[in-house]
Amino acid sequence: MRKSYSFPWAHPITTGEDLARDAVDDFAKFFKKDRIEIPIIVDDVEFAVTRGAGRNTQIVISRGMAAEVIHSPTVMFFHLLIIGHEIAHVVQLHNDCPWHEGDDSRSLEMWADFYGSKVMMCLVTFGGEVSKLFKSFFPSRDFGQQLDHLGNAVGLLTKHVYNNSKNYPHILTRIGCVQNGVHSFLRKELKGHPDGWQISLIVRIMASKPVHEAIILFGDSQTDETDDIERSREWHIKKQDHKLAITPGFSKRINMHLNTSFIQSEEELELRRKASEEELIESGILARSSDGNLCLGPGPKISDD
Repeated sequence: MRKSYSFPWAHPITTGEDLARDAVDDFAKFFKKDRIEIPIIVDDVEFAVTRGAGRNTQIVISRGMAAEVIHSPTVMFFHLLIIGHEIAHVVQLHNDCPWHEGDDSRSLEMWADFYGSKVMMCLVTFGGEVSKLFKSFFPSRDFGQQLDHLGNAVGLLTKHVYNNSKNYPHILTRIGCVQNGVHSFLRKELKGHPDGWQISLIVRIMASKPVHEAIILFGDSQTDETDDIERSREWHIKKQDHKLAITPGFSKRINMHLNTSFIQSEEELELRRKASEEELIESGILARSSDGNLCLGPGPKISDD
């Protein structure tokens, strides 16, 4: 874990630049071979962007992000969600084509929010250096406390980063993409654990004041963005072409979460959809009405023990 400076009686002090460099170093070690080394540049940008194309893509972070002290787990999650989003652009080769506007840009940004939150979860769980910082903030391994800080970080993103630009998904969609990415990671890592964490995740992601305000201010303007999801899938399939994956080489444990293969048959997609539905029904989040349609479920089953 990089430390800009520290005192033996205090929590090690890490800056945003330290954390960004640790994140890309840890990410490079997620590969079995042909590691992707992503340079971190500090420059006059707004939060973070990617520059370059292909394997020469750089992540550029703002001077403010670089200098900020990671003094709390909320700030740690905030930085990692931003860095994870940019790593997603690099891994999916989004910069290989001329910059997109409108529909294409919105679709790729939506995917980067979803995939980037999974990158963040992999870093705090499996990253050699990032996980050390994560564990130092949560010595008791309190899962609820971790989700509280993650929800606060989403609140910071909502307040300071997300906006309703035509080139980005709707603010509430972006919040949902982060939630779905974290859920995707946890449903695999917590398989077999008692139900209830799904509801806890949703409640805590939506708990911050900025998210509440966004729901009130922008809830009526959110539209069905199914077309953006399909457009993103088609873009990535075209980019993958006939290769095994857009970016192959992840270790088996990481590939379970960050696989970049998009080529699936309609039958495979339908099986995945049904499996997800049944999992949500079993957990109590969803239910199936008498006419066969999905509806809100009764909530997780509470044990009598």
